[in-house]
Amino acid sequence: GAFLMEKECEVYNKNNKKEQLKPLYDTRDVDRALSYLRGYGYNEKIYLSETVYVKLIPNAHICGDCSIYITYEKDEYTKKTLLYLGDHNYGKKQSKPFTMEWKKEIANKLKPTMIITEATYGGEIQKQENYIDELEKYIMSEVIEKKRTLFIPSFAISRSTEIAYGLKKIWERNEVIRNSDIPIFMCGLMTSKCHRIIGNPKHKCFYDEKWQNEDELFEWDKIRIVDNFKDVQSKCLNQSPKILIASSGMCVGGYSKFLLSCYVTQKNCSILFTGYQAIQSEGRRVLEGEHKTISIDGKVHIIRATVLGSLSMSGHADNKGLVGIFDTMNLHNLKKVLIIHGEDSRKFALKECLDQKFKDSVEVIVPKAKQSFKF
Repeated sequence: GAFLMEKECEVYNKNNKKEQLKPLYDTRDVDRALSYLRGYGYNEKIYLSETVYVKLIPNAHICGDCSIYITYEKDEYTKKTLLYLGDHNYGKKQSKPFTMEWKKEIANKLKPTMIITEATYGGEIQKQENYIDELEKYIMSEVIEKKRTLFIPSFAISRSTEIAYGLKKIWERNEVIRNSDIPIFMCGLMTSKCHRIIGNPKHKCFYDEKWQNEDELFEWDKIRIVDNFKDVQSKCLNQSPKILIASSGMCVGGYSKFLLSCYVTQKNCSILFTGYQAIQSEGRRVLEGEHKTISIDGKVHIIRATVLGSLSMSGHADNKGLVGIFDTMNLHNLKKVLIIHGEDSRKFALKECLDQKFKDSVEVIVPKAKQSFKF
């Protein structure tokens, strides 16, 4: 993120001599921050002081992700707990590859005084289609039949590995695709590093048993990793049919933004998104299709590529899951629920559902900027 921010400021400053931008933080700040990081496993007590400890609870958003359960225990009579749910994937029919699911037997032991929840899809029920079936359909129609490039912007951490997992399953079961010799490129240094980290045997402790024997994915030679700009230009920018996976998933930076600027004007390219597109992101503007052009780094591009939509791959729970996860916990001590991380309409839609659920027994709050809360 720091590197991308530095590069974006550099590009902006070249074209705007009067108004010069500085990044909020740079790679030196990142190096200093990393020196303070420590790694821990799931469900172990991590003492921050004599009276405060933390547990990390797996929640199946991405590999290694967790909810944070903080306990303040002054004495045997004074105990308060805060559960920061974070992003989670509770309630989905499809579990995420290389993750550990939210387990009810663990959740039943949680007795939060306050819960902080996300609201990305508050008030919305997502379609529950199998993303591998969807992806196979698009490869057949766009790449095999129409001989197009299938451009897949994808988040570097976990989502690109999930796409790779789906592609391998498709190659194993679809003889037409397997014999077509379609090249697959995974573009991005961060993407390739994250893919290798997830596949490292020492990190198997962060995903469930059913993913333990999928090691072959990380040695699959069908995927060609491209992690420098010259190779992206030479291998990816041609007219032949291919599949391109590139980060970032919203096309706000990295190789996906560059590739979007190259392919969005081409009729022989189809664009397939893999998750949520934030307001004002390049991905959101292309996906919504309200305009025939898009401005990328100050240059206007006519949209000629086919925009296919988005696969059913979100790592966030829909409204059913956001509300349902509360039923897995012991809520006798719950006093407050804070709703964050989402567009305002989503936050208030979730608040309405939780107000109905808890009646007057729990205070449900959408915080405003600079508000603070005690529990």
